[in-house]
Amino acid sequence: MLLKVKLISGERLDFDISEDKFIVGRSPKCQVVIAHDGISRQHVLIEIIDGDIFVTDLASTNGVAIDGVRIQASERTRFQSFLTLSFGSVESLQISMDEQKTNAVDTNLERYNRTKDTPDQNQTSPIARQRKDEKPKGPGKFIRAKEKRDYKPIINVLVIAGLILTIYYFVSTKENDTPTPAPKAKTKNKDDDYF
Repeated sequence: MLLKVKLISGERLDFDISEDKFIVGRSPKCQVVIAHDGISRQHVLIEIIDGDIFVTDLASTNGVAIDGVRIQASERTRFQSFLTLSFGSVESLQISMDEQKTNAVDTNLERYNRTKDTPDQNQTSPIARQRKDEKPKGPGKFIRAKEKRDYKPIINVLVIAGLILTIYYFVSTKENDTPTPAPKAKTKNKDDDYF
């Protein structure tokens, strides 16, 4: 497994890891040592279990964030490799696994993409059900990636409806503004004088 680390300073570090469970921190006792300010001695535990990636904040001072949302300390949290993992002076940490494990993560991602639009809440993955403002509540919980909404179709419909209403208003007021012609005076016939 390959870890690609980008620090806030712009420095990049690569680590080749053969273990499925390792600690990242500042201490030389850690399997992945990043000796920079802002990183605790033992900052984060990363585990690979059945092809899934889990991270645990080891009660670090600066915490661990997945896609900008800080996770709770000492609780195992599922991590998807397409999200951003950051902590301390680490701006981002990417995990590239070997072929077999990468396929397992890819199938999990495909399952998420397939089920996120399914209306049945029992079939959707926990990441698709969790609200944006919710924080993870326990082990194995997901943090939802922020979705970008497209408002263009709604705006287009509103603009067209506004134009139609405007045209209708002007047409209806134009018809009401035309003066009605005064009735013509009747000309008298010879027969009208008898009555």
